[in-house]
Amino acid sequence: KGAAIEEEWATFEGTVRNTDQDIYLAIEDQLHPLRDQIKAGDSATATKTAATLSALFSQYLTKHPG
Repeated sequence: KGAAIEEEWATFEGTVRNTDQDIYLAIEDQLHPLRDQIKAGDSATATKTAATLSALFSQYLTKHPG
């Protein structure tokens, strides 16, 4: 699952990096821990990390609609 998340992120990572460096870095800071949490079977922490990522994506879309 962690690899699938990173593959999906790669499809729009450059756009986020080029338009909002702060959110880009915040997302990057969450991806590797999420992958490790999934691999470790730590669903409680992975759920929290995924919620943080979701909030960051929402923040980006609010700042950069469409």
